[in-house]
Amino acid sequence: ERMRADFMAMISHDLRSPLTSLNLTLEMLETGRLGELPEKAKSRLSRASQSAAHLVELVNDLLELEKFEATGINLHISKSESQTLIEQACALVRELAEASRIKLQVRGNNYPVECDAQRIVRVLTNLLTNAIKFSGPGELVEVITEAGKDSIRIIVADRGKGIAPDKLAMIFEKYKQVVDESQADKKGSGLGLPICKAIVEAHGGKIGVKSQVGRGSQFWFTLYLAGK
Repeated sequence: ERMRADFMAMISHDLRSPLTSLNLTLEMLETGRLGELPEKAKSRLSRASQSAAHLVELVNDLLELEKFEATGINLHISKSESQTLIEQACALVRELAEASRIKLQVRGNNYPVECDAQRIVRVLTNLLTNAIKFSGPGELVEVITEAGKDSIRIIVADRGKGIAPDKLAMIFEKYKQVVDESQADKKGSGLGLPICKAIVEAHGGKIGVKSQVGRGSQFWFTLYLAGK
């Protein structure tokens, strides 16, 4: 445990700080705030900036998940509207969706829920980002809300390639990747879905996925209705 704590401290101080500084510098170069660069340099800089951003995301996700496992998740529960949470998440991914020519559609009624709004928006944003990433240009990504007796189910559905049956069982495990060779450019940290799982379960909810190869995927999670 002491070695683990030392290792995480090293990641936090010796990796995250210089990576964050590097990422900010690359962003400043890319946007021209430090002067104009030749086109060839811009192309390389863009790839370097994306790589640095990916590393920063990986380190942040690793530290967050490690904190969850060590101390649990400190939730700030309040009454929220399901539609508001969905709209906030959609707004955060809209630029990505437009760049990928993906249409976002929201279906279902509005329901009062009790949750940590910031954390649930994080879950929705992660699921939406994945759905957009694995959808083809011009396809539709839907957010569907269904009501149960004392809870609601929020579904993020895409019409992408889907997930092979033998990989569904491992999809919420740390560091697991379910993309094939043709999707190597879409690989993430392997920590986004485990973080979603930890957040949803801390709320007493459940999270899961249904998928068919060639027909897309439906990631879903549940939240308790307010007062239930």
